[in-house]
Parts: sequence; C-alpha cells; structure tokens
Amino acid sequence: MKLVIKPNNNGLVINFKDENFHLKYPEKIWENFPESIKKIYIDNYLFLKSVHLPLILDVDKIKLNTSLPLLKSFFLTMQFMDIPSSSHMDKILPNEYFKRFFNSTFKFKDNSVKYPGLNFSLKDNSSIISFTFGKDSLLTLALLRELNFENNPVWIEEEGAPIENKFKNKLIKKFKEKFDIKIEKIYNETMLLHSYHYLGISAERNYSLSHLLTEYAFLMIPYLYNYRSKYLFFGNEQSCNANFISDSGFRCYPVYDQSVEWMCEINKMLNILLKNKFYVSSIVEPLHDLAIVKILYKRYPEFAKYQYSCFPDETAINNFKRWCCCCAKCARLYIIFKALNINTKKVGFRNGILSKSHKPYYSIFGVNVDDNAYDVSGVGRDEQLLAFYLAYKNKVKGELMEEFKKRFLNEAKEREEELLKKFFSVHKSVTLPKKLKKDVVSIFKEELSDFI
Repeated sequence: MKLVIKPNNNGLVINFKDENFHLKYPEKIWENFPESIKKIYIDNYLFLKSVHLPLILDVDKIKLNTSLPLLKSFFLTMQFMDIPSSSHMDKILPNEYFKRFFNSTFKFKDNSVKYPGLNFSLKDNSSIISFTFGKDSLLTLALLRELNFENNPVWIEEEGAPIENKFKNKLIKKFKEKFDIKIEKIYNETMLLHSYHYLGISAERNYSLSHLLTEYAFLMIPYLYNYRSKYLFFGNEQSCNANFISDSGFRCYPVYDQSVEWMCEINKMLNILLKNKFYVSSIVEPLHDLAIVKILYKRYPEFAKYQYSCFPDETAINNFKRWCCCCAKCARLYIIFKALNINTKKVGFRNGILSKSHKPYYSIFGVNVDDNAYDVSGVGRDEQLLAFYLAYKNKVKGELMEEFKKRFLNEAKEREEELLKKFFSVHKSVTLPKKLKKDVVSIFKEELSDFI
C-alpha cells in the first residue's frame, strides 16, 4: 500500500489508491510558510495521516514518498496509548490491535531526517484558537477578548460533514457581522482517510479517530508561523483526563490525545518542529462541562447564542435546526441547560427531549445508541447525575425526570455536596499559561461562587 504527498500553491495533496485528498489553506498563509519548514511539515504530516491505516485496513506494509519523519516516535506513542480504549469501544481484544500495531512496517523514500534550522521571534500576547463554535472554544475566545489577548480563531472544515459545514459557514458570517471577528478556515479532505465508510470498511470502529487533537495542532502550524503566535489554545476540559479500567484490565482514556498528558507531548512536538518556545494549552482545562456552560451563558451571553455542539446528519436535521434532538450531545447539553435554568428555547431547542423516546441518548440510564466514548465508558455518569438533580430542584418536568426520581434521586441527594464540589470547582491546571492564569482563575471563581 502506498501514499504519496505533494505540495501545491495553497497546501498539499495526498494520493491514496489513485484518489487525491487535498488540504487547503488561504494562499497567503501557505505562501508565507517557509519552504524549509514545509519540507519537514510534509514528512511528518504524511506519517501522521497513515500511522493508523495498518490497523484498520489489516495490512502490514505501507510505503511513503517522504523521508523518515522527525516525530515518528511521538505518533507511534499516540497510537499505542489509544489501543486499550479503542479495543474496548470496538469490542475487540486489545491483543489483536497490539499485534497489528507491532507487526506493521513503514518504508520511507530515505532515512535522511530533516531537522529545523529556522528560528523566528514570537509575540508574547498572540494566540491561535482551534475554533469549533462549541462551548469550550466560545468561552476561550470570549475570555481572551476580555483580557485583551490577541486571538486568531481557526476552524477546520472537514470533508464528510456537509450539514455541519453548511451550518458553521452561516455562523461564521453572522459572527463576523456581530463581533467583527474573522474566523480563518482550513479545508481538509484528508479526514476521509479516517472514515471507515469512505475506505469501504463495513464495521465502524474508533481506532482511526485517536489522532484528532494531534492533527489539529499540526494543521495550525502555518498560522502559528504567520501570526508569530506563542500560544495555541484547544478546548479540552477536565473530563478529557478521565480514565477507567477496561474488562481486559487496561487503563483506558476515552480521548487520550485530548488529555493533559498528551497536550504536553504536543507542546514538545511543536517546539521541536519549529525550534521555538510555544505553549499548547487549554484555558478551560480547570473546568467541567457544567461549570463551562454556567460561565459562558452568565458572563458572555452574546457569545453563547452561537453555540453549536450537535452531531447532525441528513436524517436528523430538518429545516436547518441547530440541534437535532436525537443524539447524545444534544441530550447532554439539554439537561445541563435545564440544570442551570437556561431557557432551552432561546438556546435553540424547539422541542423538549425528556420523553421516554429520548432515553437511549442519556448515559445515566445505562443504554446509549451513540458510539460515544464518554457515554459507553460511563466516565460522564456522575456529571449527568448532578445535572438531572439540579434540573429536578428547578422543578423540570418530563417522563425521564420521573424515572430519575425513582432510580437516582436518593443517590443524588446523598452525594450532593461531593458532586457540587467536583463539577463546579476550579481544578488545578497543568497547561494554563502563567501570563493568563491569575486573571482567568479569578473570573472562574467569581462566576462559580454561588456553587462553591
């Protein structure tokens, strides 16, 4: 099996099985990216895009038209650490994935590793934000603006998500008109190399998705150089560090490459690749979802109006609604809104989703139709328990509220103090920059003072 990568005027193209997959930047961003860094970028990016293929395509050899990548060991570690969780989610014995992982080989054009030689100045007050219109990136952008910190939000438009792309392109236009904030865009067809459906594999599995944060960081590199930004912000909250022990006895992270541990490794990668001192961080790292929503909707309501956190498809979205009301993400956010007394109709929910027909979307009830790592693993169960309890105290009605009262109300009452402390506290942060930490933590504590 062979993959070929080539640069062009606005990015690069990967050829796989006689099909081309483009990665497109605004021309000026790509033109300003030095050729010496592009060559190193291309060597490493192609390996990042192919490291998962031996496992999902069940092949043992892949040939790449690039030199041996400088960051090969990082990418292999990333895939290795994801095997326990992916095998658990995919209901495949870990040994099967481990065997494929260790038996796979990659052949490169040559073993002449390219090293960075360029060093350039960075602006101490400038950042790139991986922007999605989710609650985390909206809160990150709002906080940076309040603190007069230069921010450059960048959205990655991925091939294979037409409804989401259509909706977010409309939001970008409205956001620009309202706040005069330009949201940059990268168009990425190479995501199809992680799609089981596109690759002709009938069984949808999770293993190909272990790369997401790492790839997003890579895609931001030309922007980091263009704006000389010292900081790259993601929206990884406290729950990204959650883990559990699988039936096979392995410690599993539902999203290992979004954990603090791996963010620190991404930080190392960028510093090595660009020979500079960058900071890969998450401003919302100290918070859980309940606290993030509370702060966003109380302190920055004008930004909150643009939240879009649904996983839609063609059958789920009618009349271009913001929430499909039939996925785990909608359910999770809906009960959080109810817990915090946020008007769900103003947020965009046209219907309530607490009837029995919606039960499969709430992980607390034990059956979940979505293949979602947090829900299937159960690590998000306690936050949903607290959300239902706070909604109950707000006198929210619905068939699922009645089931909650019968099955979980006593547990919630007994654990109320513990749960409030956990999900509304400002936890310790590893990646939050010292330059921002004092002001950001002060804002968080101010907005959460009525809970802690």
